[in-house]
Amino acid sequence: MDIGLREEHEHKDRRIWLGLAATFIWVFLGIVYISPNVGWASFSSLRIDEMETSLEGAFAPLAFLWLVIGLFIQQTVLAENNRELRRTNLQSEKQTQAIAATELNARQKIFFKIAENTRRQLGL
Repeated sequence: MDIGLREEHEHKDRRIWLGLAATFIWVFLGIVYISPNVGWASFSSLRIDEMETSLEGAFAPLAFLWLVIGLFIQQTVLAENNRELRRTNLQSEKQTQAIAATELNARQKIFFKIAENTRRQLGL
């Protein structure tokens, strides 16, 4: 079980590292695009609404990428939680059965003690 959990955590880490790498590459490509095609002076002199629209368009794919990565990580965490809940339920069932067996044993001991006391009193 521990090996599977370790592999899932490594898998989760790979997704995060992949997302970080994609983010850095995307930002780098954006910088490389702006420098020769638009120029930093022209970009910084854009009206605020035009700059906002440009930045929204540039960062929308990254927002979607991180949304998807987050959903996959959340799905993995939920699956881990479900497995843990199943294990806890099985453990609870075993404890309930053990308690029931102990209670039955105690009832039987009491019954036999009562029966023995009754025999003694009746002189049998």
